[in-house]
Amino acid sequence: MSEEIKVAYEEANKLISKIQSNADSLDSDLLQAFADKNELNAVKKVRQSNEALIKVTEAYKRLLTQNNGTALQTIESFRTTDDSLSNSIKGVIK
Repeated sequence: MSEEIKVAYEEANKLISKIQSNADSLDSDLLQAFADKNELNAVKKVRQSNEALIKVTEAYKRLLTQNNGTALQTIESFRTTDDSLSNSIKGVIK
């Protein structure tokens, strides 16, 4: 069993932070105030589409946030396991 799994903890944490930052900056409120007094069917359709876009974007942001949390927990679990195994091996070698 010579295969080795390496986790770049710092790099993984940086990437997850970047994903979270990008998720936080997603803006779905594109056309909220667009032609409020306009009664054209096209404008109504645009409003409906915008409302749907807002809902999808918010759901996507929540999903990204949950995924990032899970990824951070997994990375910490890897680190804890790695440290524990390392300490066990050091104790056996002594």
